[in-house]
Amino acid sequence: MHARKVIEGLKEEISKKGIEYQAAQKVYVDYLNANPDSTARDAIRVELKKINKKIREKNAWEKIAKYTKNKKVDLFERIKKLEKYMAKNHEVKYQNGAEILMKRLGKEKQEFIRQQQLEEEQKRIERERLAAIQEEKARLQREKIKIGSVLSESGGRFIVGVDGTVTDQQTGLMWYILDTQTELQECLDYDAAGEYVENLNVGGYKDWRLPTSNDLIVVLNAKPSFPKTGAKWYWSSESFWKGHYEFDLTVILRNDNEWVKGEAELTECGAVRAVRP
Repeated sequence: MHARKVIEGLKEEISKKGIEYQAAQKVYVDYLNANPDSTARDAIRVELKKINKKIREKNAWEKIAKYTKNKKVDLFERIKKLEKYMAKNHEVKYQNGAEILMKRLGKEKQEFIRQQQLEEEQKRIERERLAAIQEEKARLQREKIKIGSVLSESGGRFIVGVDGTVTDQQTGLMWYILDTQTELQECLDYDAAGEYVENLNVGGYKDWRLPTSNDLIVVLNAKPSFPKTGAKWYWSSESFWKGHYEFDLTVILRNDNEWVKGEAELTECGAVRAVRP
């Protein structure tokens, strides 16, 4: 009877103070220290055992919650550890808290996977971009070799350089071995043609220009000359006015075997064969 009254009194004290487990533990321990021979000792130890268990469970929850929220730790390790924690029986408040944390980790996992997929996609795009650049370099190199092999049959008139230049010994002019039809695979209007030669840097030379119509006629009608690339006509450096409109003196392929002079409005789309000096 005495032991029960002691326990009830201590529980009432703990309840009135609204204290946590550690403080409740201290209430019981302080009583035992003050009353070492109390008949309530065994009953108090039973209560202490319950409190100690709750303290351990609270500590375990705080530890797993802190670990789970630490983003410096591998995400999947955090999920694994939280799953292991949830597999055990815990108080409802801790189990509910664990479920909330698991939902957060689930969202974090989704975002992680999305980022991984995005990074993989970016890597794939970059690999394809680099592969395309290498393939384009290889294509242009093949074209240079093919054109160079034709010009090498000129009996010494054309000197093909390894730097992408071709020197015409007859005129002294140096040509870029590729035209824009081959290199860019697109046509250019007059302004774009001018920008192209202005920005061209081949063989260490930066003074490339649009050729005159005569420059083009001479080199294109040589036997052999640059192989046909699909370009129907080339821009020259000779623009002129025709009424109120600007034109350029072009060189056009006639009957698929002879290059002759023609004309085109500056907004039309043609090819460029760069020359220097």
